Amino acid sequence: MVSLFASVEGSILLLIKYVINNNDLADQLDVSTNL
Repeated sequence: MVSLFASVEGSILLLIKYVINNNDLADQLDVSTNL
């Protein structure tokens, strides 16, 4: 369980870094909210 939680936490951190490095995702979210 601990290792599974650690892997999930790691993947979440990678997702956060990916979103920060790629502002295109944020732009897409803004467009969807404007619709």
